[in-house]
Amino acid sequence: MSIHQAQQVIEEILTLPELEEDALDYMGCLGALAAFVIMPKDSDGQLMANHILDEAVKSLPSDKLNSFIEAINVQCWHLKNELEGDDGVILPWMEEDEEDDEDDEALISWASGFVEVVFDHEEQWLNSKFEEEATQLLMPIIAISGILEEETADITDNDQLFSQWIDEIPDLLVDLFLMYRVIDDKGGKPKAQTKGSNQKKRGSRGKKPGAKRK
Repeated sequence: MSIHQAQQVIEEILTLPELEEDALDYMGCLGALAAFVIMPKDSDGQLMANHILDEAVKSLPSDKLNSFIEAINVQCWHLKNELEGDDGVILPWMEEDEEDDEDDEALISWASGFVEVVFDHEEQWLNSKFEEEATQLLMPIIAISGILEEETADITDNDQLFSQWIDEIPDLLVDLFLMYRVIDDKGGKPKAQTKGSNQKKRGSRGKKPGAKRK
């Protein structure tokens, strides 16, 4: 299955009417998968599918579930290759030529999907020798997600900083990946350092983007 076929399968399954209330939407799913790829613990396809589909995983026919698991594994493999490569990470909202309100919703939904995984697996993400660096690197994504709206209001009200953080997300992901998946394997201490170099946009679970999962 190619990456384009995988993304098509993911989107087709997540837009099934019977999944609408429980499952993450397409952009939220891609954000969640990005977090699973970076998370300092390997996650199999079934675990990721359970998270993305939530209660809907019980009602999805086995053939569709198997196709979905295959597709999300391909998506994860593709993102991992980008994170390990030299050409940078292309995130969904970066593929559009113009920005609009739908792009903003997509970005928020992607960030919400990512942060939901972080909070659901907080012990893996934040209770480690990288806690300080991880918190610093994750803050822009948490702020953009809107999940901690009150706590991050001062940041989100700063339009210049907010726009800068959006541009830096691809580099933040690379830094997190290198910290957890490369530096941690070799030992040592990373320096949290990013310079946004990628830009542009195209995700939440049966509710408005930025809302925390029930």
